[in-house]
Amino acid sequence: MTSDTAAPAEAIPPAADRPELDALGQRVRTGLAWKAATQITAQITRTVMTIVLAHLLAPSAFGLAGMVLLFIGLIQLLADVGFSASLVQLPTLTEEDRSTAFWMGLGVAIVLFGASVALAPAVAAFYHAPRLRWMFVAVATGFITTALSTTQASLLWRRMDFRALEIRAMLSTIAAAAVGIGAAAAGLGTWSLILQANALSVTSMVAVWLLSPWKPRFVFSRQSLGRIAGFSSNVLFARFLDYGDRNADNLLIGRFLGSTALGIYSIGYSVIIIPFSRLADPIRNLITPALAALQGDVDAMRALWLRGVRAVASIVFPLMAGVIVVCPDFVEVVLGSRWKPATSIIQILAWVGLIQTVSFLTGAIYQSCNRSGLLLKVNAVAFALDLASFSVGLHWGIRGVAIAYALTNTVLLTPLRLIVVNRLLGYRLRSFASELRGVTEATVLMAASTLVVRELLEMHGIGAVGRLPICVVSGVVVYALVCRWREPRVLYELKRLRPSS
Repeated sequence: MTSDTAAPAEAIPPAADRPELDALGQRVRTGLAWKAATQITAQITRTVMTIVLAHLLAPSAFGLAGMVLLFIGLIQLLADVGFSASLVQLPTLTEEDRSTAFWMGLGVAIVLFGASVALAPAVAAFYHAPRLRWMFVAVATGFITTALSTTQASLLWRRMDFRALEIRAMLSTIAAAAVGIGAAAAGLGTWSLILQANALSVTSMVAVWLLSPWKPRFVFSRQSLGRIAGFSSNVLFARFLDYGDRNADNLLIGRFLGSTALGIYSIGYSVIIIPFSRLADPIRNLITPALAALQGDVDAMRALWLRGVRAVASIVFPLMAGVIVVCPDFVEVVLGSRWKPATSIIQILAWVGLIQTVSFLTGAIYQSCNRSGLLLKVNAVAFALDLASFSVGLHWGIRGVAIAYALTNTVLLTPLRLIVVNRLLGYRLRSFASELRGVTEATVLMAASTLVVRELLEMHGIGAVGRLPICVVSGVVVYALVCRWREPRVLYELKRLRPSS
């Protein structure tokens, strides 16, 4: 590898690796079309997988797997070293920047994998579950596969090449589901969930190498490393805190309440929080590079942010509200009676998903305004508040943890994030409320009508198997009709998802 004493590679002009500003709209619409296809494929695949595994595996199996699978987010975070943010955000990139990011990430990943092997017995001892040792080692291989794909994926993201990214996502999701279901059917129990996670990581890595035109060169520059790390350090620590915020509840439940309690809580995550992330993250991934291209144009950033919040709210609001209403029937029909204790957990987490919708894009705003230090501070406050609430909620079991999570996000964290973004973008609260008014009205009417329909059906002796599809269909119809009346922009923008020929 060459060092930083070599002649620096010429910076590639922004137009070569970032779309022109006048092409952003078309790139975003094309990306939405691809992401819609991915989400349909992914949600169907994951829903089928979750249902099948819920019938093949006991809650304790989900709980045991959850004790080590919660480290996947940490693995992805540390293997990335925060470089993906720099590769997307920096105005120009050289070949030295790209290759240095790749080799540094891979080197860190190898060291972290070795450390994970050494720490595996301690992790098993922490949970009082010796058999978790080798499961943890298996999950830790994700350090290597993630590091081998992060740079290529970030460069595709920078170019807004959503076609390649979404093909990768679809292939890896389908492959992982097939491996997980096959392993569970073969009687591998908890290991089937571990193998499913590994299949997702390996397939994703192979796909991005096949789809990305960029391949690393044997180049390493300390100057490039300093340039990349200068922006990434705050982002890395902010993501680390965000990871802790999102996983502290699972860690505490697994440690103090046991695998069965964690299994019940985890199914709520699988049904609500993970699908919420899968719905919200694609829009965030579309808007983040667009915001990076618009940095400095506050008016354009504000308009794009408001549209992004409305777009995800138009999907998540009715979905989460519908889950709250039909959850008892959903659990009985889809998951099975042994998961009945998860009903209230799913409903509470559905509210969390709904309320988090309005602030899910705030992190992208901090980065695009070059305020990564502010991102770090906000995430530190969120981590401290959620950790305190989880610790208090443990005294009332998993339901107490879920309620504490919901209260903290509703009363404190979501308002805090919106206030901070308000200061950065200078939007009026009236404008923000106006963007969400039609979707909110349609959601409330949909939820109320679905609740009435469910009660009427129950009064007439129609069981859960009959009630569930009727409630779902009636809710979809009511929401679509009210949206057409109160928020026609949703239907208009759905039509614009089709890429122009």
